[in-house]
Amino acid sequence: MKSTKGTTMKTIALAVAVIASTALAQNVPQQVSLTARLSNAGAPLTGSHTLLLKLFDTPTGGAEMWSESALATADNGLVALNLGAQSPLTPAILDGRALFVEVSVDGQVLAPRLPVVSVPYAVRSSISASAATLGNLAPGDVALSTHTHAGTYLPVGPVLTCMGTDKVVGLNANGSVICAVDAGGTTYTAGSGININGSSIAVAYAGSGTALTSARSDHNHGGTYLPLGAVQTCGGTQKMTGYNTNGSVLCAPDIDTDTNTTYGAGTGLSLSGTTFNVQLAGSGSSSTVARSDHGHGYLCPSGYLSHWFPGGSPEGTKVLCTRAVTSSVTWPAAVRACATTYGSGRLCTIQELTIARMPTIPSHTQETLNSGYWLADRLADDSVAVTNGTSGDNFDAQQDPLTTATGYYCCTDGNFFR
Repeated sequence: MKSTKGTTMKTIALAVAVIASTALAQNVPQQVSLTARLSNAGAPLTGSHTLLLKLFDTPTGGAEMWSESALATADNGLVALNLGAQSPLTPAILDGRALFVEVSVDGQVLAPRLPVVSVPYAVRSSISASAATLGNLAPGDVALSTHTHAGTYLPVGPVLTCMGTDKVVGLNANGSVICAVDAGGTTYTAGSGININGSSIAVAYAGSGTALTSARSDHNHGGTYLPLGAVQTCGGTQKMTGYNTNGSVLCAPDIDTDTNTTYGAGTGLSLSGTTFNVQLAGSGSSSTVARSDHGHGYLCPSGYLSHWFPGGSPEGTKVLCTRAVTSSVTWPAAVRACATTYGSGRLCTIQELTIARMPTIPSHTQETLNSGYWLADRLADDSVAVTNGTSGDNFDAQQDPLTTATGYYCCTDGNFFR
């Protein structure tokens, strides 16, 4: 073997052999004997050396199947040790595939890897010896004579069945059954409204409906039902005046035709022919009439959002109304626009917009904050406040009132009506 590092370790001799007899396969150790002669530049090595032994499935590269490290003492270059002394060579490793031994001495990897010949595979004789006595069964298919089961089992007793019509009512400690006379042999007969089919008893349903439950005898249907009579309609101009006990209708001339009474429309009503209508006025388009004690909740001018005003209950007497206006104007122009164009309003203060930003409560709409909008608060002689963010409550920006902002907030007071 040659070292893969700078220092050359000249030829080494490597031999492997199984040290256990295959005749007693069940006692075969999970080890393989290794004898090697190590030399460096022709001079045999002496003393203690660390050997790293690995098994691969190919002469170069491939997957590492097993490894272990051993401290060996070289005597005139000769070392002897057992592979598997630290990490056992299991049947899963020596499974019949081609294997190659790689040896490293004191950290230097020797090349080439040496093939493992057939002798070491006697390790698997512990499996083949038992398999030979099992026919087609795998070794794991046979239980040991001293095996246990995960459960509690009763011993098999002398009596396992009951005679005649007796029934099993229990088990004795030895596993035999306890028998007794069957006292439950009752015969059942189907009465009125009942069907028996084998051991199944069911209600006998009849009539219409698909429900599989039964009604109580005193149930009702939320109405009065008359029997079906022979006459169901009235002829000519006659009108129905009642029912007979058999469910047929009673007919008579229509004496209720109103030919003499004159009706007039009172306050709030209009009359067209025989049709009365409520006279609706004012705003709105609904064709229905409101009750006299109805309420409107919080009332704000058109285009404004309503918010509960602090200092009162949710059903108090005042409400804060806000309106966001998108327009590039100076601060004085925004003040005038709120007062003249948007319902006699005013520029909102930081406090008012903070109230409008409150989380949603009954009858309250949460205001969405726009960045860069004029507010009423003056921060210095020559600067006023503008909003400074689109989320949270951020009003710490200031701006020259004669420059233009992207918009402004108008505020006014609404009322609560019932």
